[in-house]
This record gives sequence, C-alpha cells and structure tokens, in this order.
Amino acid sequence: MGTLSSLSPASASADGLETLLRTERTYAEIHLDRLGRNLGRVRRLIPPGCKVMSVLKADAYGHGLAVCARFMEPFTDAFAVATLEEALTVRRSGVKKTVLLLGILKQQEVSEAAAAEITCNLCGLAYARMLSQTLEGTGQIMKGHIEFDTGMNRTGIRLRPGEEQEAVEIAEEICRLPNIHVTGTFTHFSCAEAEDGDSREETDRQYASFHKACKMLEEAGYHMAVRHTSSTGPLLIRPEYCMDMVRVGMLPYGMSISTAYTKKLGLEPVMTWYGRIDAVREVPAGEAVGYERVFRVQCPSRIAVISAGYADGYPYGLGNQGHVQIAGKNAYICGKLCMDFLMADVTDIPDARPGDTAILLGGLGEKAIHANFLAERLPYGTCGGITAGIGLRVPRVYYENGVCIKISRAEWKQVPVSYTY
Repeated sequence: MGTLSSLSPASASADGLETLLRTERTYAEIHLDRLGRNLGRVRRLIPPGCKVMSVLKADAYGHGLAVCARFMEPFTDAFAVATLEEALTVRRSGVKKTVLLLGILKQQEVSEAAAAEITCNLCGLAYARMLSQTLEGTGQIMKGHIEFDTGMNRTGIRLRPGEEQEAVEIAEEICRLPNIHVTGTFTHFSCAEAEDGDSREETDRQYASFHKACKMLEEAGYHMAVRHTSSTGPLLIRPEYCMDMVRVGMLPYGMSISTAYTKKLGLEPVMTWYGRIDAVREVPAGEAVGYERVFRVQCPSRIAVISAGYADGYPYGLGNQGHVQIAGKNAYICGKLCMDFLMADVTDIPDARPGDTAILLGGLGEKAIHANFLAERLPYGTCGGITAGIGLRVPRVYYENGVCIKISRAEWKQVPVSYTY
C-alpha cells in the first residue's frame, strides 16, 4: 500500500473511525482475529512437527504487510516475500523470525539484505557466487535456502529424474561458498493442485527428484535444516508431501484453491470490502445501464450507483457477472464497470438508500462473498489476485477483538499537493 500513516488506537476507535465510516466512498476492514483463527486451521492440516511459512507477498495479498506480519508472528514459524522492500518492511515492523526472499537481489542490495538477516533464495551457482563475492571482506553472512527447479522452469537449479547428481554437485558448491550459510532447500510444484492422472504423476516425479537430491546432500554431509515443497494447493491435495514446512499464502487470509475448499475448511475472509451507495436511480423498462449498453432492464428497475470501480481494484471482468450484498441480500451488477463506480440492481431491496454501504467482498456466513467466488468468474482468475488488486485509494481499517486499532491510508491522501503550471 505504499507509505502508510496511522491513527492512534484511541482516535482510530473514535473520531477517526466515525469520520471514515461516514465519509469514505469505499474502504476495507481487516479482521486480524480471523487471521489468527485461519492459521490455527492450517496447523490442524499439517503433520506434527511440520512448520508453517506464511507468505506476505503483494502487501500481504492486499491486507497490509506490516500489520499482518506483526500480528501473524506468534502463529507462524517463518515468512516469505517477493522483494527486498517487502522483506525490509517485515523487519521494520519488528518481526524477528525467518524471512525468505523468493525474488532476486541486485548486487547493490546484497549488503542491506545480509544486515537485516534476510534469508535468500539460492537459485543458481552464478547468483550464489555473486552474493558471496559481494560480501567478501564485510564480515557479513548471507543465509539462504537452495532452490531446485523440478519442473516450473522459473528459477532454481535444474533437477529432473536422472539429473540428480549434476544438480547436487551444484548445490554442494553453493554450500562451500564463503559468506554463505545454507539453512534449507525447497522446490515449487507446478501442478500439484490438479487431480488428473498426468498432473499427479508429474507431481510424484517432482517430489521423487527433490527427495533424492535431499538424501544425496545429507549423505555428502550437507544437512538441510528445513525442506519445503508444498504451497496451498499441494498441502490440500497432496498432504503426504509436506516435508518439514509448508508455504501458505491464501489460507491465512481466508481464501483457498476453490470456493468448495474455502467452505470445507471453514475459512473466514479476513477482509470485508465496502462501497457506498451514492444514488438510487429509477430506470424505465428497455433502457440500458452503463457503457456500451450491454445491460438493459426488462422491467422498471431501481439501480444503485456504488462508489467503487475498476480503479479501486474491483475486477473489470465482473461486469454483468458479479454481485454485491446490500442489507443482507444479493444485488447483481448491471453492465460494465466504470473506473470509479459500479451499478447494481436493487429493485428487490426496497430499503436500499443513498449513504448505505454495499459489501463488495467478504462478510461472514452463507452469504459471504468469497474471493474464490469472484475469481472463478474470471478467465485465469486467482483469489489472491482479487485482494492483492485492491488499490491504494481504498483505506484499510484494522480490528482486533472487535476494536479498531489502526486506519491506514496511502500517503498521498494525507499530504497537500501543490501544482506548478
């Protein structure tokens, strides 16, 4: 969310909160207690002794990186991020536990990462050598997990059936580098959440190669303190491959690989996103609503104009497909989304009035609008992308034990801007 400013707990629960709820066109509530309960559900899914690595990429999937990291630390064993700035934000929040940087450092960033005790992704020999050489003479040590590429063809040391010896030799050379301390190893499954036969066989092949490489490293005298292969999908579909730690991204935030799994696991959406009804229009039968007239009312209708659009992060592709919740009832989106508004049919919700709020995402109970529900209506949609895409101009309001503890806004909302023409 960029640079954030916050109110004190007292003002957040009184004047600041009241003003926001009364005046903001759109805002998102983040219920931290649900975050803790969801992590408890994750613990019940994994074998005894298996650790949990919580993924905080993309501003904690849009939920607020620093706040979520601080709150989650007692409930998790380690964290993963994508960029150095994310890693440093976690450290600046006061978190002491392992932070694994899945992305790649530039040479000028190496010393800062080492100083912050960031654990790096040792994804290749040339890269590991660069890290080691950059730290030469500084007295600094870079911790790292060796990544094997077992089939993603993204990052990592290439590892395929029959190629284990070559991959292990590269890993051994990394282990011997000065200024590098290897504390673990991992891989990414490419299709473990798919349940067709070919995908299951591919996952079996990936795991077998990785397991063999780990065994060979152990026999060569290189002990990996932690080995991890499984993210959310593999954890749910192939729990036998959890190994020493699982990486969970969607689950703590109340999302899963499908709506069915979200409900089966009893996950609670951590975020509830609201938009405000700015107007309710009486539209005669036959008239169109929105751009390009892709939706026409069939009978006299009441159409609510809601102050959230695709510039706020509501997915453009959900025009004419999604729904919002008003007064506990579903109101279906009419026509294409606008940049700053969406329109919904409230003909059957006679109490809907300007100034009321509409739930765009989240809520509890059977009528909760899960991110999975929205993602499943988009081509190649992902639930993590739904929450991560919610934009800078949507304030986040944080609750713990039912009390508002923080209100976060992007800095540009707080600082006066002067223009020179």
